[in-house]
Parts: sequence; structure tokens; C-alpha cells
Amino acid sequence: MVPLGLSARMMSHAEKPAAAHAAKPPESFEIAEIDRYLSEVVKSDGYVGLSVAIARDGKIILAKGYGTTARTAGAPVATDTAFAIGSVTKQFTCAGAYLLEQDGKLKMTDKVAAYFPDLPRAGDVTLDDLGAHVSGYTDYYPLDFFDRRMQKGIEPDDLVRRYTTKLDFEPGTRYSYSNTGFVLLGRVLEKASGEPLGKLLEERVWKRAGMEHTSLEPKDDPAHLATGHRAFAFEEPTPVPREPAHWLWAAGAMYASATDLAKWDLTLTGGEFLSPASYRAMTTPRTLTTGRSTSYGCGLVVDQRMGETVFSHGGAVSGFLADNLIIPRTRSAIVVLSNSEGGSPQTVTDAIAKVLLKEHRPPPPKVNGPKAEDAARAMYRAMQDGKVDRTTLAPEFDAFLDDVRLGSASKRLAKFGAPKTVEIERQGMRGGIEASLVKITFASSPPLRASMYRGLDGKVEQFLLYAD
Repeated sequence: MVPLGLSARMMSHAEKPAAAHAAKPPESFEIAEIDRYLSEVVKSDGYVGLSVAIARDGKIILAKGYGTTARTAGAPVATDTAFAIGSVTKQFTCAGAYLLEQDGKLKMTDKVAAYFPDLPRAGDVTLDDLGAHVSGYTDYYPLDFFDRRMQKGIEPDDLVRRYTTKLDFEPGTRYSYSNTGFVLLGRVLEKASGEPLGKLLEERVWKRAGMEHTSLEPKDDPAHLATGHRAFAFEEPTPVPREPAHWLWAAGAMYASATDLAKWDLTLTGGEFLSPASYRAMTTPRTLTTGRSTSYGCGLVVDQRMGETVFSHGGAVSGFLADNLIIPRTRSAIVVLSNSEGGSPQTVTDAIAKVLLKEHRPPPPKVNGPKAEDAARAMYRAMQDGKVDRTTLAPEFDAFLDDVRLGSASKRLAKFGAPKTVEIERQGMRGGIEASLVKITFASSPPLRASMYRGLDGKVEQFLLYAD
């Protein structure tokens, strides 16, 4: 059993290593190239089936199924096939909470005691603490398999009371992924709205996003539901049952098609679903009492890639893995859903995101000089030798890199030896000049990185070295 995921992407459940693809990742953001990659991944990584949707600039440009809904006698995965999405559910629970806050039916600053006065320490934990995984309530689902407790269903209130008997730490002082907190938050939503959670999400979120193949704890197995598979100790994928009622619930019990999730991503980032204040609160990482950031908002991991803010979340439940990535500035998204525990949807998502982010990145300014790689290699070797052609340096860097500083740097760089490779990892524009992040590798020394800026005349404005 692979459960809900310790924190989606930050600790993708059990910190499972990414699969080593035989499939060659796409080199450009071309639909035909991405389609080829996805078809190869299904075969090379042992997936039973994949459901994939990609949005760019506010429009869904790819929605397709690969493989089958079940290993034996399964139908081809269709665009309306629903997969279990695990912890991706959490962002919907959070969205429901913020909508109710906008209605005046609750406040995210409310204490849990306002809804469950008898729970231990309920007067010290807020709803926001629950959604940000900083409540201190013990996670009821820390293991990576379907254990004996879960052989029969449980009522959400019973689950909450069983796993909130104590706090693992003082609220707000640490980040620790807690599915318990989200089940409790789901029950608060029901008490505040007077509606079952599934009905609340359907009426307030799914319908508004146009999600037609989405449900919470579906009661039956219609044709559009995929079957989950396990592959324990490298066995062939074997069908597995779903978790009994309510063990996942508000923390991870949704089923959805990849297309539906892409529609949700576009709705969330469209500017009209939540108020600006609610959207900002949901997508801003929580700051602990220590001053450190958790990199987690409410149901969303928030980080930076290639200069872009990115929202993401993964999911893992019995027989299924999921990954949902959003680039809010461009209203772009990548959704990959799998009905087998083998493989790594996150690796697939990241491979596609890399070329998508590269395409969206503004081109660097045109420099009158050698290629950036060649300029970086020459600059590094010159600093290592302690002999720099100062006609290649801009005035300020020429003054900064005086003979004393250059001589000292040369002695320290000598131990690295000749560079094995010099590559530009990221490039853009800053202050009207070319800005490059350079990676330098060596045969027997740790890699280095350099921040290199060049003016339009090709002269080096900055070349600062850092440990990798």
C-alpha cells in the first residue's frame, strides 16, 4: 500500500526515488514530442495506464489516455477515465474552506475548539494550522502500506478523536504532514456549511470548474473509473482494493480525470474563483514561529523554478499515484495520473515542466561576443590561472577583481583542476544585461556554480563562484 504521501512533492511518499526512464524526455515543448515521450514512458516504466492533461496560456492543449484502465481486460484509458488522486484532494478541501470564509460561515483563524470543543488542545490550533500541516496533530497514516487498522471503514469523527489525543509539537513551531488535520478540517467544513463534504465540493467547486468526472469516495465502479494496481517487490502489477470508507476522505479520497484537474487548475488561477485575499492566503507558504518558511500554503506546495512561482501537489493511495503542477503566471498546468504504484508521475511531470518553463522564459538579450558557455569557460580558466584579459571585463568588475583578489582566488581554484564540462543552466535578463547561471563540473572535484553577467558589448560584468 502506498498511502497519501508525506507531503506531496516535498516528501513524495516514502521519498521514493524517481524511476530511471528508458524513454528520452522531450527536448522541446512540442505536442508530438511530448506524446511520443508519454507513450514510451508507459512501456518503459511499467505503468498500467496514465491519464495526462496539459494546459498552456489558459487553454488545455493535450488531454489523452495511455495504457489501460486495468492490467487484465481493461479498456484503453480515455479522457473521461477517473483515477484516484490521493492528496491532490487537499487543495479542494482548502478551496472549500476559503469559500466558506468568504461566505462568513467560518474564519481560517478560528480555533478548532469552536467546532470540536472537547478535542485536546483544540483551543490552541487554528483551521489555518490544519491546512498548513503545522497543527501538531499526529498523522494517522504514516506508513507506506495498507495496514490492519484499515480493513474496515471508520467514521470521520471516530478517526479524529482517535488521532488527536495529543500534539507532537506546539502549533506553528514545525511543519509535519498530517492527514489527520485534513480529515478534521473536512468535518469543520461540514459543520460550518450544514452540508456533506462531497455535496459542498460538488456544488461550490467541481461544477464551477466544469469538472464532470470527479467524485469523493465513489460508491461503485462504473466504466469510467480506473482500477488501482500494486507491484510489491518488483512483482507484476496486481489489482488492489480501495481503502474502506472515510480513511482517506477530506485528505485524499477524490477521483478525477486529468482533464478535470486541468480545468480546476485554470479555474483556481483565473482570478475569479476566490477573492484576491483568499487566493493569496491559500497560495502563500506558511511561516513558522521560528521565521522559517514551510514552502506549503493550504493544500499546495509553493516553490520557484526557472524564475517562475510553481504550485504543485502529489498524491498516492492504494494502487494509484498522481501529480499536479501549476504555473500560475501563465495559467499553465501539467497533470499526470497513474493507476499503478510503480513508476513516478512526478518525474514525468517534471520532464514536461522543464521544456514548458523554458519556452515561457523570455529570451536573453543579444550579446556581441562568444557564446555564454565559451565565455564562462574562458573566464573560469583565466581566474584559475590568475591571468585575466582585462579588456574582456566591464569597468566595475575589472576594479572588483583586482590583482590581490585574483591571485587569492587562483590559489583556491587550482585544486579543482581543469573543468570537465561548463554548461548554462538558466539564462535571462537582469538590468538590461545577460544573466546566466553556470554549472562547472570536474573529473574528481565537486561541481561549482557561477553567476555570470555580460553586457551587450560582451564584456563580463560579474563572475561569482559558489559551491554546488
